[in-house]
Amino acid sequence: MDLITAEHVRALSTAPEGSALVISEGRALVLPGPFSEVNGYLVIGREDLSGLLGNVRDDHAVEELAQRLNSAVVELGG
Repeated sequence: MDLITAEHVRALSTAPEGSALVISEGRALVLPGPFSEVNGYLVIGREDLSGLLGNVRDDHAVEELAQRLNSAVVELGG
């Protein structure tokens, strides 16, 4: 089972500015900003996510990005 899913990416893409996707206590969460390290391990902020997705929000692009983020976190031992 993936830690980061397309639902997390969609939730972050529509979250308020300053929000972030974090890993906290073994779970992925979208938290409103501003981000603090006490909230968990930062995976990606909303602004960076927007830069990666651009105007493309189709299901394939969202799924692909979720898989890339999940792989990166797993490789780091998340």
